[in-house]
Parts: sequence; C-alpha cells; structure tokens
Amino acid sequence: MPTTIRQEDRHDLTFGFLGLMVLMAAHATLETARDALFLAGLPATDLPWAYLAIAILAIVALRAQQRLLDVVGNRHRLLSASLIGGAVVTLGFWFSIRAFGPWSLLAFYVWTGLLATVLVVQFWLLLDESVTVTRAKRIFPLIAAGGVMGAIVGSMVAEILLRLMRPEGLLVAGSCILVVAAALPLFWDRQSNAAPIPDPLNAEESFTLRSLLSDRYLAKLFVLVLAATVSVTAVDYIFKSEVAASIPPENLGSFFARFYLALNSVGLLVQILGARWLLQNLGVHRSAAALPVLLLGGTLGLLVGPALIGAVALKSIDGSMRHSLYRTAVEVLYLPLGSARRQRAKTLIDGFGHRGGQALASVVILAAVAFGLSTLQIAFAVLIPIGVWLLAIFGTRNQYEEIFRARLRQGVLETRFDLQALDLRSLEVLLNALNSEQDQEVLAAIDLFDVYGRTALLPVLILYHPSKEVRERALQLFSEAQDPRFVPVATRMLEDDDCEVRAAALRALTVVRPDAALLTEKMRDEAPLVEATALIGLMSLGTSELPTLRRELNRRIIEGGEETRSALARAIHDRPSPIFHGALIELAKTNSDPVRIATASAMTVNPDARYLRVLLPWLGKGRLRGAAREVMVALGPVALDHLAAAMRDRATPRKVRRHIPRTISRFRSSEAAKLLVQHLEVERDGAVRFKILRGLGRMSSQPGLRLDSRALKRLLAKTLARATQLARWRAVLDARLDQETHSSELLVRALRDKERSALERAFRLMGILHRREDFSLVWRGLDSRDPRVRAAGREILFATLAGEERSAVLALIDDASSANRADRAATALRVPIPDTSLEEALRAMLRDDSTTLRCIAAHEVAELSLDALAPDLERIPRDERQPVRESIEHALLLLRNPSRRLHGGSHG
Repeated sequence: MPTTIRQEDRHDLTFGFLGLMVLMAAHATLETARDALFLAGLPATDLPWAYLAIAILAIVALRAQQRLLDVVGNRHRLLSASLIGGAVVTLGFWFSIRAFGPWSLLAFYVWTGLLATVLVVQFWLLLDESVTVTRAKRIFPLIAAGGVMGAIVGSMVAEILLRLMRPEGLLVAGSCILVVAAALPLFWDRQSNAAPIPDPLNAEESFTLRSLLSDRYLAKLFVLVLAATVSVTAVDYIFKSEVAASIPPENLGSFFARFYLALNSVGLLVQILGARWLLQNLGVHRSAAALPVLLLGGTLGLLVGPALIGAVALKSIDGSMRHSLYRTAVEVLYLPLGSARRQRAKTLIDGFGHRGGQALASVVILAAVAFGLSTLQIAFAVLIPIGVWLLAIFGTRNQYEEIFRARLRQGVLETRFDLQALDLRSLEVLLNALNSEQDQEVLAAIDLFDVYGRTALLPVLILYHPSKEVRERALQLFSEAQDPRFVPVATRMLEDDDCEVRAAALRALTVVRPDAALLTEKMRDEAPLVEATALIGLMSLGTSELPTLRRELNRRIIEGGEETRSALARAIHDRPSPIFHGALIELAKTNSDPVRIATASAMTVNPDARYLRVLLPWLGKGRLRGAAREVMVALGPVALDHLAAAMRDRATPRKVRRHIPRTISRFRSSEAAKLLVQHLEVERDGAVRFKILRGLGRMSSQPGLRLDSRALKRLLAKTLARATQLARWRAVLDARLDQETHSSELLVRALRDKERSALERAFRLMGILHRREDFSLVWRGLDSRDPRVRAAGREILFATLAGEERSAVLALIDDASSANRADRAATALRVPIPDTSLEEALRAMLRDDSTTLRCIAAHEVAELSLDALAPDLERIPRDERQPVRESIEHALLLLRNPSRRLHGGSHG
C-alpha cells in the first residue's frame, strides 16, 4: 500500500480519518455497553423488536435531516450538532437506565443503533461533497481504516473500563468521546478552502421513493442495500442468540469488549493490507462482492459445524469487512451520481432500503421465532437474501459505467448527425425548398432527393430554373436515374444560349437516348464544350469512324483549354468505355486541378490499373488526394497491392507515404486492416504510425472486420513502454533542476509532447481492441477541466481494460510526478527501467528514433560539457537527416572548443 499522500488529498484525508476514527470509537464503546446490558437483562428473542424500532425511527430521523440541514446551514455544522445531541441523550440514559428496567434497556439499544445510522450517513455525505471517484478510491480506504482504528480504540477503552466499573459506566465514556468528535467537523469546515465540486449532472427536482425506483441504477442500489441489511441483521441475530445461550450474563460485557477488539483489529488489517489494493485492482463491484461471498461460505459452514463457532465466524466476517472494504466500495457506487441527486438518493436508500431491510428481517425473525424455528433454520433462509445481494451488486455494473459515459458525453462536446427517414412532411419541406430564391438551398434539396433515392419525385419543371447550376445538377440526376421524363425538356435545352447548359443536356440525353445523328450535328457546334461532349458521345457508340474520332480526341486533349478538357472528362464519366483509358491517363497528366479532378471522377467508373502510377503522387497534394482515393478504391485489390508496395518503399516521398494508410483504410476489408497492422509493427516514422492508427480506428467500427488482436496487444504494450520510458527521462531531468539549461527546458517540453503522443497512440490502439467503447471520448474527457469528467474517464478505463494494460494506463494518466508514474507503469508492464543517471538518459536519447530528441539531446550534451558522451555523438551515422547531422556537428564543435560556450556559442 503506497505511503505517499498527495497534497490535494491531505486536508480531506486528515479530517476524514480523524473524524471517522473518533466517531467509531464512541460507537464501539456504546456498542459494547448496549449488547452487554441488553443480553444480560432481556432474552435474545427480543432483538427483532429492537431492530424493528430502529428501522422505523431511522426512517423518520433520516427524512428530517434535510430540514435540519436547511436550519444549520451546512453539513459540517449538522454533523457537529448531531454529535452534541447524541452525547446529551446518551448521558441521559446513564442517569435513567436502571430506573426504568427492561424498557430502558430496549430504548438504549434502539438509541445506539439509531445514532450510529444517522451519524455515519451524515459523515459520508459530508465527505462525498468534495471528492471525485478517482480521489475516493485513493482516500476512502484510508479514511475507512481510521474508522476501523477508532473501533479498536473504542473496544480497548471498553475492555479497560469494564475492569473498573459496570457496563453502565461506558455510557459516560461514550458521551465524552462524542463531545470530542463534535469539534472536528467545525474545525474541518474552517480549514477547508475548497468549495464542493460543481456537477453538471446534479438534479434539483423533487426526488421521491417512486422516482428512485423508476431509475434502474438507483433501484438496484436500493435492492442491494435492502438485501444486504436483511442478511447482516439475520447474521447479527444468529450471533447474539448463540452468545446469549452460551455465555453467562455476568461475563457478557468482557466477552463483547474482547470480541469487538479482536474483530476490529482484523478489520483494520483487512483495510490496511487489502482494501485499497482490492478497490484499485479488482474494481468496485468485485470488492463489494467479497463480503456476501464470504458470508455465503460462512453460512454454509454454520449449517455443518458447531453452532457457536459458526455464528462467531459469521459475525467475524461481517464485522471485519462491512465497515472497511465493503463500506468503502458501496460509498464509491454512489459517487457517479451528481451531488444533489446523490444526497437525496442516499437518504432515501438508507432510510427505506437499510431500515426497510432491517424491518423486513425483524418481521421474518419474529415470525420464525413464533413458529419455533432454530437459529440453524434461520441461517439456511439467509442464503436467499445473500444471493439477491450478489445479483444486485453485479447488476449495477452496466448502469454504473453508463453514468460515467453520460458524464463524458456531457463534459466533452460530441457532434453526431443521423439521417432520418423521409416522411410526408419532410417531402413537403423538400418540395418547398425547390422554390427558394437561394440557389444553394435548391441544390441542397436536389441532393437530398438523390440521397434518399427519390429522384422520381423530383419535378421536371426544375429544369426551367433560372440558375444554370441547378439545371445542370438536375440533368445529371435525371440521367443517372435513367428517368425519361426529362427528355422533352432537355431536347429544348440543346438550343439554350449557355454552352454549359447545352453540353449538360447533350450528355444527359446521350446517356438515356443516344442519337448518332444528333451527336454528329453537335460536333459542328460553335462552343468547344459542346463539340467535346458530342465527340465522346459518338466514340462511345462505336461507329466505323472510331480511328478518326480517336485522333480528334487526342488533338483536343493536347490543344484544348481547361474548359474543353473538363468537358471531355465529364463526358467520358457519363459514357464509360475501355476505349477512353488512354485518354484519361493523358488528361490526368495536365497541370489543371479542375481537369484532374474531373478526370479522376471519370476514372472511377472506367477502372484500369495503369492509372495507379499517375495517381500515387496525387496523395501528396491536398486538392487531389480525395479524388485519387476514390479511383484507387474503385480499382480494388490491385490498387491495395500497389499502395502496400509504395508504403514499404522508403524511396516513396514522405508526403505521399503519410497519406497511404488513410487510403488503405478506405478499402474497408480485412486484408487492408491486416496490411496496416503488419506495417504498424515495423514503421519507424511517427507521422506514418499515427496515420495508420487513425486509419485502423476508422475501420474498426465496421462490423465483422477481422483484426490481429495479438499483434495489436503487442503494439499496445510497446507503446505504453515507450510512454513509460519518456516519463522516466522526464523524471531524470526534473531531478537535475540545479543544472537547468536552455536545452533542458526544450528537452522536457519535447519529452512531455512525445509522451502525450505515445499515450494518444495507446488510446487509439485501445479503441481498436475494444470497439464497443469510445476511447476518443475518454481521451478528450481526461483533458477536461472538470475533475468529475476526468474521473469518469478513468472509471471507463478501469471498467474496460484489465490486467497489466489497465494498471499501466491508469498509472501513466495519473497526475502524480513523472518518477512515480514511470515506476508504477514499469512495474505493471514488467519492463526493466532502472534508475537512470542524466548521462545514461542523454546517451539513450542520442540513439532514439525521434529526430527532435536527438537534436535537443546533442545540444544538452554540449551545454552541460558532458565530454564522456562525445564518443556517442561521433558514433551516430553521418547519413542522418540534416537537422540531426548539424546538431551533432555543432555539439562536437562546442565540446572540443569550450571557449565558444563562454561567448554564447551554444545557442547558435
């Protein structure tokens, strides 16, 4: 268990530890007196009546807390006032406990149970106000250890005092401890300089038992608490019944004092040695399930072994874990809720769930006693609520994680659009949009008709629209849909004054109703654009004049302008044929981007492997990249093989290689994914690796896509080890602040950026491996300024990841020091990263794959006059990239001529 305590945790941890310790010391002292006095003066069969009275009164008391909170102002003062009131009432019992006989014993038993319920709920609600789930997992086990330690102190005080006085004297001691405890919340309030964490998920609306039960998560928490209370109440009755039957009344006080002392000592060991580790490594739900699982085994043991030993064992399991590990885990289960919602829910669950369970158990035990059932038979019945308890614990898991996802979605901006079905109302809106005065709105409406596949509903009258862009788009849509309704209007459009409209009409008509005579006539049109369109149309018909037409096409490609070449490409797109493959290659070699984009569109419907040599360089050009990708995807496996070879070839220009992974990912096939994973394992260029990860991330959402999970896990482990190494180097530099130089500042910044990049790669890999979780959302959530959003991200990581992977990631994203994070991550990954000196760290950086690190490390070597590293600089190959080569030469020059540093030469 780590001994270091973070600065931000110290305040809440100190007062939480001390507050719970003193509170539980008072409770343990009074509990010893309560059990000894009750069982000495009343039969054990009266215990269910006491449980029932506690349940009823606790519901009333807990519901009155909110009104008292409004009166006193805050929870610190409310807890302090409750402690003072508890001390006064307890002291009153000391004066009257013998005067009123058995009724006073029953009343005192009820009072102690009621007081403990109210005080413990108030304490944890006070603590919950200022912590996130992440902090809770760190400090709640330690605070709970304070409670167990207080219980030990209280049991020791009771055991010592019982040697000097009767059990009634413990009431005075308990009252005094309560008075001492009352001072701590007030001091805690005055010393606190942090307001409760604002929570966007707070719910201020009225909250009732009905609304609680309508919420799946809260309903399961309610069942959890109800079943747990029924189980432990029955265990308490079985234990005390067997003790009362086996221990003489005069020895009950010392027995309970020593038993509770031993019990709480075991509980402290559980809390110190195991609770925090279990909570952080097994998770909240498995940790919470430890108690019911052990009680299940203990109950089965009771049924086959000696009754007293079995009852003591059951109570030992309950007492050693319920107020330590189990309580801590259950408190964390409440933390996903907003603070206002949590307070209302917790009050209702504790009031109706905890006390309702106690009342239910009391009624069942009373009925069992009335029917003459033995404690063993009651124990057999306890197996049922324990089973329900376990089901409720694991039943909350999905909702627990979903609440954190909701917090992430609310804390991190997420934009998603879903296309809805085109209903009658939507169609009416689209038709009205066609009458808009804004051409862009009309074009958008036409595109939506296309998207929804409802071209048949598009009015032909749209071809009379005054905008030529609208008419051209409508003609294209009609021709692609092979819709003959537009032919009469398009025929009239052949006489339009605008040559672009005439060309568009001719292209559309040639697609739907090709006419050689019409095309021959339009070959004599005065506009080159219309002539080119007619030429392609005639060639596509395969006439006997094809050789002559082919020569004419080549002439127009060579001599024509941008308008003519674009028209040729657009016409070829509409009349695809192998006879145009050579022409498209020639058009692609022109210097006009609009022509090349139009050519790529035509290539998409006229596939040919010869295009690839022309298209590959386009990946390095922003305006042409998308068009080239469309053609390559249309070419299929042959293009995939070509891209794989280009990515392996180091001679491929870097600006092209960087965009090959995204292009490969567009193929959406298992072969493409396999190729990217294989290359990711050997790729040294960080930018290319990042692009591969992005491409795989896009592909991973495709259903049925097969990925090599073992290779991806190897890459994840390697990436996390890289981040760990960078954190270790940062720790080395942070520890040498006395030798800080200009280069060291740059080096720390570079290491921080590299570490962040490595972590982002790791998150992308995790998103590919765990496709059901949105790791991009988690990554952005961890950058949030809201601590609860960050905590939600960590919880999703904890729930999704497992083993070494989870431990390493949680260590690396922690806000602890670089040294602490690196040590924990290295331990989790089992990576040998020993303590490194500054010289060893710089030597390693000089050999690193990162150009940036090598350059800055070389400067740092020179600025620190580390002559011992000169041989390492000299061993670096001279064929390195220019920035590295220049940095090495500069560093060696400074090492050989120290006087240059004195004149500022090191910054040259």
